[in-house]
Formats: sequence, structure tokens, C-alpha cells
Amino acid sequence: MTKIANPDIISTAKQELIDRIKQAIDIQGVRRILEFQHNMEIGENIEVSGGDVMVYNNQLVYRMDFEVLFSLSVLFDNEGNYIPSEDTPDENIEELGREAEDIIQKM
Repeated sequence: MTKIANPDIISTAKQELIDRIKQAIDIQGVRRILEFQHNMEIGENIEVSGGDVMVYNNQLVYRMDFEVLFSLSVLFDNEGNYIPSEDTPDENIEELGREAEDIIQKM
């Protein structure tokens, strides 16, 4: 195959584009999206850890990866035994569905 461009220059240009997009990201907006999408409070520390240029549905898109801190609780007794939450994953999914319906109706 005949090369018509230097792959190092293409790679460098792609990384520079990703870096510029990373600097332009509205972190507060991303936090709101992630909190809504995952139904959990995201801590103050959120940062863009990487990204890529991709094709999605025949459209050029940018994927940005984020590292976030969030708090989770685990219950255990005086003996150190784990106490499972009374909520099951199915109950959590049903609750998320009800909350999503409420949000959609308010729009």
C-alpha cells in the first residue's frame, strides 16, 4: 500500500484535537449528564482521562472518557458481616424507570 501522508503527523494532529476538545468540555454539564444517566451523585473531582475520534451512525463523533469520584455505602455488623441492601437491582431499575418517566412528563 502506498502511503500518502505521514502517520505520525496524523496521530499527533488527532491527539492535539482531542486535547483541545478536552480543554473545552463543560465539566458541570458532564457531571449533570452522568448523575442523571447513572442516578448517583458525582463528587467534585471529575476529569477527562482520554478521548477518541470515531464514526457512529455514519457521523464523525468524539468519545471522551471521564474519571469521577462518587460515594457508595456498604453496611456491615459488629462482626464484620456484610448486610445486603433491601433494594434489589430489579427494584432499583424499576425506580429509575419511574423517575425517568416523571422527568419526561415534566419536560
